[in-house]
Amino acid sequence: MSFPVGRGLVEQALRDADTVVGTLELVIADYGGRPARADLLAVTVDWFSDAQSGYVSHRKRSEASHLLMRVWAVPAEQRQQLRILAPDAVALACRWAAEARERGTAWSASNHSLLLRYQQHTLTVEET
Repeated sequence: MSFPVGRGLVEQALRDADTVVGTLELVIADYGGRPARADLLAVTVDWFSDAQSGYVSHRKRSEASHLLMRVWAVPAEQRQQLRILAPDAVALACRWAAEARERGTAWSASNHSLLLRYQQHTLTVEET
């Protein structure tokens, strides 16, 4: 398993999108000895709401702290293929993170995710 992009590319994409995330993780998925799925996660971004059932906090959190970005390691045989598409995936994820910080309170009151998956030489986008 290896990463299709490095930290420098992610940092530049965040600067280009004029945004920050509270947490950036480089993730190696554990498939427990099983083969990786056909649709590999490439980049994910999660927005975590402050609104949680039964929880009240008076602490003010920064908008960036609501955002978690993950860059996923992929099997070595797919890394070269994904390396071509990865800069676009990272840039899209950073733009989504920037837009998430600007959305209204109705949107930001619930959790949301952006999932960029790689399968058969293409990236697919799923937003929840």
